[in-house]
Amino acid sequence: MIRTYSNYITEAVRSDRNLYSKNLIESHDEISEMKRKLKIMNHQINQLKEEIQGKEQIMLNVIAERDVLGTQLVRRNDELALLYEKLKIQQLTLNKGELQYKTRLEDLRTSLQDNVSNTDDLKREIFHVQRELLRERTRCRALEEELENPMNVHRWRKLEGSDQILQKRLIQKAEEVVQKELLIQEKKKSYKKKVSTLSLIHSRQPGPEVAEQLSIYQETLKAKTKQLKSLASEVNK
Repeated sequence: MIRTYSNYITEAVRSDRNLYSKNLIESHDEISEMKRKLKIMNHQINQLKEEIQGKEQIMLNVIAERDVLGTQLVRRNDELALLYEKLKIQQLTLNKGELQYKTRLEDLRTSLQDNVSNTDDLKREIFHVQRELLRERTRCRALEEELENPMNVHRWRKLEGSDQILQKRLIQKAEEVVQKELLIQEKKKSYKKKVSTLSLIHSRQPGPEVAEQLSIYQETLKAKTKQLKSLASEVNK
């Protein structure tokens, strides 16, 4: 009876030992598995840390690039403002130059018309003076012939006491001829001066090439304005 109880105790202890051994083995296995998982998790954590550091570096680079772009944007806006101001000044200068060009052209046209009119009047005046001079010269020649041949051709008698009168008239007519000649010379000088003035006006008058250059400059200015507006639109996006 005692032996049977002892065997029972031994079997129970053996059974408990086997159970504990099994539990211990299972616990070791669980610990090993947990260590393996912990190692994997630590590896994943390290990877995540590296990724976070990489993302942080990328973010810092993006921030630095943003700051650089912000600085460039401010500078570009300042440049655009300066270009707009220069463009405005150029436009005002162009408008002023165009107005001056039109005014100068109109002045030259008016002056040209006045000079042409004055030249025509001067031509007519020279013609009349020359015709009058020819008439006076004819009279002088008639008086000279009458002095040289003191015979009244109408009455067929000699002139009496008229030599002095004829001489005075001849001298007077000669003086008139000289005055007419001087007047003609002055008129001719004035005419030449007018012609010279007309030539000078023609040479100074802006030709079609000036208008063409002005048109090209206007088109260039419009193109620059369009380019600046496009650039400003891209910068503000």
